[in-house]
Amino acid sequence: MALNALRAAAGSAQMHKAWMDFLTHLERCWNKVLAARQTDSRLKGWTGGIGRVERLRRQDPLLSYLVNARGANEHGIQDIANEIPGQIQMLMFGGAAIMSSGGAVLTTASGEQCKLVPVINRGSTYAVPTTHLGSPLAGADPFTLVEAGLEFYRREVEAIARLFT
Repeated sequence: MALNALRAAAGSAQMHKAWMDFLTHLERCWNKVLAARQTDSRLKGWTGGIGRVERLRRQDPLLSYLVNARGANEHGIQDIANEIPGQIQMLMFGGAAIMSSGGAVLTTASGEQCKLVPVINRGSTYAVPTTHLGSPLAGADPFTLVEAGLEFYRREVEAIARLFT
């Protein structure tokens, strides 16, 4: 859903909102996993995968950034992303301001963007991540971070769910 909302966003303001919604819902889901551990006898006292994930959430650049960007957004006043308006660029070839049949104009357009920024949460600064679990990320944009974060938590929650089957 979060990735679909980012893809469907019509402009940087909607992209920014989708990014903040993703952070909130991701953290809420993980908190529900932790809460289930307290109430279900099959998970009570079990720290196997949950303990490992909690360590990674503190140490891994991507996971730590996701946790702390949400915290900074929820509890602070700092922007966790910058909205960058779209732009059109015209490049003229042929040397004339008014193009004749011999000249050419190349026009490029770039859409609005939501650029992630380092976040400060509880006095610590968290850089926009470039790696996850020791491997480089394909980019430092919301789309890449959402995909990588969702994939990580999906695998972990599926592993925990297997305890119930």
